[in-house]
Parts: sequence; C-alpha cells; structure tokens
Amino acid sequence: PGCVTPTGPRATVIPDAVDFAEVAIGSDATTSVAVTNAGGGVLAVRVPRVDGSSEVTIVANDCDGARLRANQSCTFGVVYAPVSVGALDEVTLVVSSSDPAGDRVVLARGTGAVAPVGRLALPDGPVDFGDVAVGEAVDRTVSAANDGDGELTIGDIAVDPEPVAVTDVRCPGRRRVLAPDKACEIDLRYEPTVEGSLDGALVVASSDPDGRDRVRLVGNAVPPPPPPPPPPVGPRLLVSEDTLDYGEVPFS
Repeated sequence: PGCVTPTGPRATVIPDAVDFAEVAIGSDATTSVAVTNAGGGVLAVRVPRVDGSSEVTIVANDCDGARLRANQSCTFGVVYAPVSVGALDEVTLVVSSSDPAGDRVVLARGTGAVAPVGRLALPDGPVDFGDVAVGEAVDRTVSAANDGDGELTIGDIAVDPEPVAVTDVRCPGRRRVLAPDKACEIDLRYEPTVEGSLDGALVVASSDPDGRDRVRLVGNAVPPPPPPPPPPVGPRLLVSEDTLDYGEVPFS
C-alpha cells in the first residue's frame, strides 16, 4: 500500500478583512477573528498584532500562545474606538504562527464620525405675560425642544424672579430624555403680589454641549381693579317712631 505524506500546519484566518463601517467618536465597535489549523501537525500561534493605528486594538485574545491541532481554532476580538474623524488608513491585523507560508494579514476598515449630539432649542423672543393685575395670575407654556441629531437630556429648570413659578413639566416618556425633534412643555405662572415690571428668565439645563440656555420673561404688574360699586337702592317704606298729635278736632 502507498504511504500518505503527512501535511504540515496551515493557518487560515476568517474573515480576511473586517469592516467597522462608521463609528462615532467616543463610542466603539467590536468584531472577532478566528484562526484555524487547516493542515496537519500542530499550529503554534503567536501574539496577533495591529499595524497602522492605535485606534484599533486586540482584546479577548485566546490565540496568544495557542497550539492548534488539525481543524482546531482560536479567536481574538478586535475593537475600533476612533478618536478622530476620518477613515482608517492601511491598518492591518497580523497573525504570526508556525505556518511555513508565513504571516496572515487581515485588512481593517472603518471611519470615525462626529458623534450625534442633542441641541437644546428655546423660543428666540421673550415670553410676554402682558399686564397682570396684582393678585391675579396668567399662565404661559414654553417648549424646550431637541433640534440636534442625538438624544438630549433635560436637567434642572429654574425661573427668576420669584413671582414666576414652574407649575408643570410635560415630556415624552417617563424620563426627560428627548429624541431628535421632540420637546418638553414647561408651564409657567406669573402671579404678582406688588406692582412693577417683570424682567426675568427661564433657565434650562441639559446635556447640550453648550450648557444651559435661557429665555427672557417679561410682563407688567398693574394695580388691581377697583371694587365694584354697591348695588342700587330700591324704594323703601320709612316709618317714624314719633307720636303724631292732631290736638282737639271737633266732631261733626
């Protein structure tokens, strides 16, 4: 009978290229690579490495020092965490082993993109309560909207000065987290106790990178209206309590 010549180890790497697509700065994307001994004998795998970028790293690596018999595999993870905008340039993952054919090279692709952010939008002009009599109240509603392309979290809401109060805040869902194009409705009440003009502000904190935003509040506290006049008086019968003395009157 003929003799079968044993084959040596042969490394195969799947996939032969990884594409992270677009990843926002401040976040990351992870994929995995498998190394298999598609030949015979024992394949000794050395430490996989990344050439060309510090934004791509090896994680969860069980290939480091692995000795793979025929059809055995090991895996390692690859993470892309961009810190700059733009595409990866000639970045490769290099897998070295005892394969006589040499190293296996995996091309890494990906693009760092600007992270989506929420942007707080309040009314441009002042919120005008108009003339309000002392002791009376006027309500207004202000929309705090998200006109960015990421989520926006609404934080503390405050008003100054004291005659204006926040009476209610109505946001979609249970939390004050707004998707793009969504808004919270903030109910305000101006209830002056003394005469004078109002020149205050509604201040809204949020996760907008620009920080807090404010909208001006204006109004005028005027004297209360005079009391209504008393009701008109109708005809009344008046009876004197004095005695009437007619004197002596002859009888006829």
